[in-house]
Amino acid sequence: MKGKLLLVVLIVICLADHVKAQTSSEDSIHSIVNADLLMSHDMRITIYPFTYYTPEINFAIGAGGIITFYAAEDQILRPSKIGIAGYYSTSNQYQIGFSPQVYLLQNRIFISVKTFLMDKIYFTPDVDNPEVDAQVYGVKAEVRVPALFAFKEIRKLGFIFDYQHVEIKDAGQGLGENGPHTLGLGLGWSWDTRDHIFYPSSGGLFRVQAVFFSKRFGSSYDFNRYEVDLRRYIGLNAEKNQVLAFQLYADVARGSPPFYRLPALGGSKIMRGYKMGKLRDMHYIAGQIEFRTHIWWRIGTAVFLGIGGVSEEFDKFSLDSMKLSYGIGLRFKFNQKENVNLRVDIGFGENTRGIYFNVEEAF
Repeated sequence: MKGKLLLVVLIVICLADHVKAQTSSEDSIHSIVNADLLMSHDMRITIYPFTYYTPEINFAIGAGGIITFYAAEDQILRPSKIGIAGYYSTSNQYQIGFSPQVYLLQNRIFISVKTFLMDKIYFTPDVDNPEVDAQVYGVKAEVRVPALFAFKEIRKLGFIFDYQHVEIKDAGQGLGENGPHTLGLGLGWSWDTRDHIFYPSSGGLFRVQAVFFSKRFGSSYDFNRYEVDLRRYIGLNAEKNQVLAFQLYADVARGSPPFYRLPALGGSKIMRGYKMGKLRDMHYIAGQIEFRTHIWWRIGTAVFLGIGGVSEEFDKFSLDSMKLSYGIGLRFKFNQKENVNLRVDIGFGENTRGIYFNVEEAF
């Protein structure tokens, strides 16, 4: 009952912001070396090597960088960014990623691209959760533009392209036998009233999307994915930079997706503490609350509590199937101008835990 009550509270809080918005515009760190380079009036490059641990990949070493800039000289334009990162782990897994996000024309147009190449361990949905190794590369792109009935720049219609190539090594039990490709096209709708994209202290983000994967597009599988993401931010103390953040998330699959494209619980964003994909099924719902505050100099902290679960059918969700997630984290603000944080979180679940190192807040 407590778990269901928490989800209801999250829904009310997240939706409340969008009712009134009509009128308002991965990981234990052993070493971090931060090189913050001011390239020009509106471009800043930050580079950071790291060592860390996650339950998915064990210990890893890597390096990353983030470039923040403004695509034009416009006082109301939001900052754009380019993220680059890569790692290699003791479990022989690796990942290289490149992810630009650009705001144009007074924030009316938003372009987001995520590309990656990685060697990854997947957990199949069998009872014993056997692990399979796979090499994956993919790209997901979205262009958001004002809809015909949009109000200013806060509402946008998105056009989505989502492709992954998954080559399963030593596949057994017919895994991946239909082919390695999943290719989908879709639409998204976003309503964004956040006061800042890297460290919001007011407003919210309401995002829904539907992506359709079809053999007619060249996909090896026919299935659909539907996502709902509600976020709400409440500033508590401006001097101490205190923020209370809420998120409600749902991910639903329809049709016949391959096991590695099923909605998956866990990871560094939501339900921290659980191995990403250890629990996956056709329906995934989760919610979380996080309190963020400044401590001293560039140092801050956060505490979080979440609840979530997966189920084959929506009406089969029960209190027993829901998992709790909780933890604490440290923040280091390496880009003061744009409020960009390095994030280290330790999350706990049921007989499991994970340490995550990342750039920017979890949500």
